[in-house]
Amino acid sequence: MDIKIICKISEDKFDSTKNLLKTLKGSSNNIDIKAVRYGTLGEDKLISFNIDDKNVNLVVDNLISMGVKILFPEQFAKKKEIKMILDNQSTSKDSVNSIAEKKATSKESPSALLELSIKNGDYESVVQLSKDVRLNVNVLGKAKNSIDVTIQIAIDKAYNSGMTSMFEIDSAVDQLIKIASDKNLKALNRLPLQKIAGIKAVELCGSHIDQTNNLIRICNNNLLPYIVCIKAAAKFISIFVNNHDNAEEEILYATKNLNIRWINIALDIIKPELTDDELRKVNNLISMVQQRQAKKVF
Repeated sequence: MDIKIICKISEDKFDSTKNLLKTLKGSSNNIDIKAVRYGTLGEDKLISFNIDDKNVNLVVDNLISMGVKILFPEQFAKKKEIKMILDNQSTSKDSVNSIAEKKATSKESPSALLELSIKNGDYESVVQLSKDVRLNVNVLGKAKNSIDVTIQIAIDKAYNSGMTSMFEIDSAVDQLIKIASDKNLKALNRLPLQKIAGIKAVELCGSHIDQTNNLIRICNNNLLPYIVCIKAAAKFISIFVNNHDNAEEEILYATKNLNIRWINIALDIIKPELTDDELRKVNNLISMVQQRQAKKVF
């Protein structure tokens, strides 16, 4: 049985932890480390992966020896051997404690917290501060006026992270999609910035050939602005037209997974905003997928 492991790592140990996993995977012990994903949690880095339960102790022991905090999903944390690992692990503050500390800091110095949140692109904290009527009127006013710039910082940080490192692209795309689909931002009438975030996610996926599946995921996400879904469809067909080696595999994936009904709905709504080239590409994708689905070519 595979067990999902999540590592919480300080930024200075991120590269060495990735290298350790690569070394373990290439060792003579037949350790199969699968579904590796990267992300962030506050100031820490996250690495998640799946591993066979026969090798979990060996891998976890190596990680703990480097000072890596190991987290397990709840369904695995109750297993006896996993519980022993967690009990033996050196204590460290988890995300709940970090949030509690952040709230305590905000009561003591909301102005400092606001500045830090803006700098880090933590728009959710800025939005919360902008609604806290207990704050000094100047801090409250600055929080309200800083929402847009903080969202833009969050977009830029995620996009630049994905563009500069292939190991960061999954978490970067996820962060951009999160911004683009955030219902709270939509309620605050930040749709223009959400469109920017979504289109940046599409651009990121288009710059990495192994991210084509993420384009289909964006196409199917009905929480995203319509234009983002359609841009993703146009980008997908643009990649296909280049006839690279994996084109057939990606088209098969689209045939199985693309929600044609949703794409048609979005297309009808957003059609006036599209260029003729984009409209042609999206219609080509719809037609191609429908023909293959009718012939059961998938």
